[in-house]
This record gives sequence, structure tokens and C-alpha cells, in this order.
Amino acid sequence: GIVCLRRRGKSMMMILMMMRTERGQVFSTKDGVLKQNLASKQTFANVLDQLRKKAPTNFAKLVKPTLENHTSLEWHSLKENIKAPSSNPSGNSFDVIFINQGGRKVELFWIDREGAKKLYAQIKPGESKVQRTRLGAVWMIADATLSKRNKPLGYFKIDHRDSKALITYF
Repeated sequence: GIVCLRRRGKSMMMILMMMRTERGQVFSTKDGVLKQNLASKQTFANVLDQLRKKAPTNFAKLVKPTLENHTSLEWHSLKENIKAPSSNPSGNSFDVIFINQGGRKVELFWIDREGAKKLYAQIKPGESKVQRTRLGAVWMIADATLSKRNKPLGYFKIDHRDSKALITYF
């Protein structure tokens, strides 16, 4: 956590940073404001102790979402000679579950910002793949059978966290 102690009329802002690493190090940011970790200084020991006493100690039990509660991503079929759109990823990464409910092995490709595809996994029928991704990413599914190898079938655009991609096209 960070607590700001500001003095009006001074050019320096002092910040008490409760961190276990880099104690006493002076930080400078893009905005040019000087920030200093004061947590290791004896002068601020009482303030630090008071803040630690106010910190919560009891937390609710973490309940992870079940697969049934995950939002299903929309499947976009690809017609012949049509490519999946480029990815435009943003924000922090999270997990998405790709579930092959079809009858054939498929390949999972990430489509980069330039529209190029990068193979990430092969998913057998009845199996799933947990994949780290970000909002705005595009994941293309292609047939992995020998006769139709790399034939694009469709794609999912990641538009929701805690989501699942159900591959059920055949």
C-alpha cells in the first residue's frame, strides 16, 4: 500500500511506502515528482506501526469460479480464404479455457497484431487447454487432421475475463 504525506508549499512530496523490497531507495517517476521510501526510517516507525494495526487480518474465503460460471465466448466461423482479424490485446493477462467438444483434434493459434498466426497448442477431442491471454486477443481454431491440417475453422475474440471457448463446430 502507499500512503501520501503532502506538505503544501514544498516542492517535494514524501511518500510512505510499505514495501519489503528496495527499502530506502529513492524513486523518480515520469511526472518528475521525487518519491522516497520512508518505511525504513526510524522517524516514521510509529506511523508504520499504526497503519499495520489498521490493516485487515481476516479475509473472506476465496471462491474460484466454476467452469459452469464462466462466460462462453462467441464463435466466429471462417469461410474459405477469409482470415481471422488481428489481435488488439490490452490490460492484464488472465486465463481462458479452450474446450474441444468436437470430434477431431484442433490447433489453437494466437493471431498477432499484424495478423500472423502463432501455434500455441493442439487440443484433442474431449480435452481442454488453459491459456493465458488478454482482452482483445484473437484465437483461431484450425483443423489438425492430416488431410485438412491448418485449415482455419473459426476464431474467438477475447471480450470477457473468466471465460471459456467451446469448440463444437463438428
